[in-house]
Amino acid sequence: MKIGLQSYKSSLTTLVVIAGLAACLIFTVARLLNVESDLRTEDTHVNLWQISQTQFEAALLSESLARYAAQDAFESPEQTPVFRLAILISRLGVLFEGSEQGRFIEQIGMMGSLKHEYLQLTLAEPLVVAGLSPEAALRLRAQSRSLASELRDLANRVMLINREQGAATRSMYLRVVFESLAFIAGIVVSASFLLLRLFRGMQEAKQAKRLLRQEQELSDLVINNISNQGIVIFDERLNCLLWNPGMEALLGLKPDDTVGHNLGRLDPLFARAEILHSLAQAIEGTSSVLEDDSPSSRGQERCLEVNCFPLSMAERRLGIAFIRDVTEQWLARKQAERQNFDLEIKVLQRTAALRQAERRLIAAIETALDGFAAFDWSGKLLFANEQIRAADPVVLWCQEEMTLASFLRCFAMCEGADDRLLQADTAFDEIELDLLIKKGVWAHLSVTKADGGTIFVRLTDITGYKKAAQALQSALDRERETTSAYRSFVSMVSHQFRTPLAILDSSAQRILRRGQNLTHDELVGRVQRIRNAA
Repeated sequence: MKIGLQSYKSSLTTLVVIAGLAACLIFTVARLLNVESDLRTEDTHVNLWQISQTQFEAALLSESLARYAAQDAFESPEQTPVFRLAILISRLGVLFEGSEQGRFIEQIGMMGSLKHEYLQLTLAEPLVVAGLSPEAALRLRAQSRSLASELRDLANRVMLINREQGAATRSMYLRVVFESLAFIAGIVVSASFLLLRLFRGMQEAKQAKRLLRQEQELSDLVINNISNQGIVIFDERLNCLLWNPGMEALLGLKPDDTVGHNLGRLDPLFARAEILHSLAQAIEGTSSVLEDDSPSSRGQERCLEVNCFPLSMAERRLGIAFIRDVTEQWLARKQAERQNFDLEIKVLQRTAALRQAERRLIAAIETALDGFAAFDWSGKLLFANEQIRAADPVVLWCQEEMTLASFLRCFAMCEGADDRLLQADTAFDEIELDLLIKKGVWAHLSVTKADGGTIFVRLTDITGYKKAAQALQSALDRERETTSAYRSFVSMVSHQFRTPLAILDSSAQRILRRGQNLTHDELVGRVQRIRNAA
């Protein structure tokens, strides 16, 4: 614990020194880069040059306007006010466009007045092109002279600022020199400390090698007595350096008979090409895992898992192989592979049978008199035969992509339809409807849902059934009319017979009651009444 704590403190100290060295280097480079950027005075010079050029153009414009007012002739177009004004405006535009130049002028406090002059000149440019009067030319000349005066004051201020910045820069350079000297001293101290640590680290490395040898001896002891799997260590020539008891149990060879011998001559396992390649890769620094399912020397089924890893020990490139008997797992995996193969064959056979049945079903549907269509759970069309595609509503309204919703909407305007045909996008409901597709043509629309979510639609022509039903209904209506007429006739006849008979009965009863008391005239009247009623 004491050695580990001391090593931790030494490492921490080394890291701190390295960090200090890196910080000194970074700050030194940063200060030097800062000095290098400050040495660039071209920006101030460029500003001064552009201001001077703009002032010169303003003076040339003033001179050109004076000549124009005096009506002097110009020798070349470059001397005319139009040309000089365009050059001045472009100079001012360049002066304002630069971000550094604009901030510099704004810092001095002359940006507002210069922009005002720029705006006035821009507005006057069309007038100059059209032609100025001498009075207007003199006024514009006064404005350009005022602009030249402002630019001269701006150039003077830039010179003063440049001098002040130069003095500040020189003082800063002196400070940077002292800071750089301090940083260089820190770098020297840190480098000296790191060299001491390097020398001491080399001594510690020698001591670590000695401890590594001791740990190697201890690990050999552990491998030979504790490990429950075969372990073999080999060198670049594939000579055995270590053979633990697990290898003796696997291959039946004792350590005394294997150490110092070439692995390829010890057992056929190591003579196989893939095993030799894996061992060689381990020597080169590449790990690998493979299985060897060759039978044992007794002819029994066996599977060995070989894990090869690189091993560095005492500055030597070695290899180590862990060999484990995985016969049970290998046999179980083979059995599972056989079962999977049998299952795949059954699945293929079942799939072929289903496809054949599907083809037969599709052929039967195609040749059926009824129209059939199938949609998935989302309403996407899976199949539709020609009979259902030839239906008049489908031909008229489903010429584009057909979905369940669009298909049912095609029949929503037919006689016999209801609101369920317009609500196909909501919860599904089974539908059974008799629809009049066109004049004299009836069809039965059936929509059902299977267990797998597939929706089946059947469209059956029931025109003959409907016509027979209509004929039967017509015959029934005629029979009802005949029965009603018969009842009316019987009622009428009964009423017409009952009244005369009542008269006959009444007259006969009066004759019987009065008998001999009736006079001849009364008897004649009664008899005449009986005759009239008859």
